[in-house]
Amino acid sequence: MASAEAETLAIPAVSVVMPVFNARETLERAVLSIRRQRGVQVELICVDDGSTDGSLVLLRELAASFPGMRVIAQPHQGIVAALNKGLEAARHPLIARMDADDVAHPERLARQAAFLLKHPAVGVVGTRVRSFPKQVVSEAFYTYEAWSNSLVDPADIAREIYVESPIVHPSAMYRRDEVLKLGGYRDIPWPEDYDLWLRYHQAGFKLAKLPRVLLGWRMYPERLSFRDSR
Repeated sequence: MASAEAETLAIPAVSVVMPVFNARETLERAVLSIRRQRGVQVELICVDDGSTDGSLVLLRELAASFPGMRVIAQPHQGIVAALNKGLEAARHPLIARMDADDVAHPERLARQAAFLLKHPAVGVVGTRVRSFPKQVVSEAFYTYEAWSNSLVDPADIAREIYVESPIVHPSAMYRRDEVLKLGGYRDIPWPEDYDLWLRYHQAGFKLAKLPRVLLGWRMYPERLSFRDSR
């Protein structure tokens, strides 16, 4: 019994923060990919941001068979408010980001947690990603993906950090106490994730990336990255 308890205590505990807004068609696959994570204790916090497509109903159905899943509902306030709500609700020391339309590799969280526990000077660790489906990913976006995936070591990320956001947001993991000390996410007129990475960098933290594709990153023609001037 003591050995089993010690083994449980040694398993990293991760809170996954997933904002949800009108994502019913992709939501179940995203949640299932978190439920299938190996080698970690997982708490999945889904913050429904006033969905109108039945996402909240589906979330509650999925949570009924997933003991580690918690659902929070709020009126539509935008992604920043949803992210900060999830951070406030998180119970574990490590936070992983996940979007409601992406797919996580089963080893993603365990590998990232092990890396952060081994490297205390690293504030954020991402993973390499693969965009899908191919028919909606532009050549320009593949160029960004290749550039981002090429940045693995903290020195490389620090060198390129003022070029563009070096870590794909839903691939990131960081420590809850550190992100809260930095003020969490800010509602500003530029991307909230890039703003956070810059604040980590300016505070003296290193940013790193695992050299494996551990996230399927779904693209849409209407994605903000394709049409927002920011």
